[in-house]
Amino acid sequence: MSWKKLREAAQLQAQAIKIATDHGWRGNIAVTAGALPRKLRSGYLERIDAVLSPVRKALGETVFSELTRQMQEMSNPRPTEPRSAEGATAI
Repeated sequence: MSWKKLREAAQLQAQAIKIATDHGWRGNIAVTAGALPRKLRSGYLERIDAVLSPVRKALGETVFSELTRQMQEMSNPRPTEPRSAEGATAI
């Protein structure tokens, strides 16, 4: 996808996400820069930034941070407390 098309698509995606979050949606966002041929891979992070920057701008820092915090928590779940064997039935 050309840079122009990528930026246009990113703007539309940002608008759609903004509408959803304005109506209370808090979910996950999957971001990709696409499967790039070897000669374009050096620009991968720039492509990710081209997609995320309009989203961050549309949502504002507070909502964007809330969504990214949720994604980080899902990626790094807290360890659960060991369960007590009390009351357990052996099988």
